[in-house]
Amino acid sequence: YPHPTWAETMIRAHAGSWAGVVPGFGNANPRSALSWAIFLLDYGQWLHLMPAREATVAPTHNGAFTRQVLLELGLGLDQALTQGDHLTLLLRGSDHRVYFEPAARIDHLNVARWSPWVQERFLGGRLLAGRRAARWSAFRRLVYFCGAPLIPALLLVRLRKVLRAAWRERQLPAGTLPALLAGGIISTVGEMVGYLF
Repeated sequence: YPHPTWAETMIRAHAGSWAGVVPGFGNANPRSALSWAIFLLDYGQWLHLMPAREATVAPTHNGAFTRQVLLELGLGLDQALTQGDHLTLLLRGSDHRVYFEPAARIDHLNVARWSPWVQERFLGGRLLAGRRAARWSAFRRLVYFCGAPLIPALLLVRLRKVLRAAWRERQLPAGTLPALLAGGIISTVGEMVGYLF
């Protein structure tokens, strides 16, 4: 759900030398710990409470990218517009930069029931790893498979500033941290399957 000034803010941010602009994200169903956990795992690094900055990663399906930059990708465009980090890698490889503009806010509706939540976490992890592994050697896939159990701890470290900002604003309901850890573990199991198969 875009906020009223979303479009104008995105257009202003694009006036710079950016190849893309990532909006700030809010949680559209904030009363659920499951909703917050999945939101933080998927969009936490772009939480609207964080400061504007150059983005190191761009979400393909919720970012806005300059048409010319996308056309320069040629035949690689189809693969770049899928889930994962392929677009970010291509943009970085061409010295393009992406900007995070938290004032251009979108509220994201998240899965908040246990069964679909577990399925989404597992399948999302499997899909992400499968897309990455498709361009990797068997050895690299094995290394990532063996290192995957460290992912939940790594996620918590990466999200520490985001978690602090959300706690300060009293946005996180009770149970968010255990749900976040559970979601990270389930996603990791999905990734391990994706790296192998």
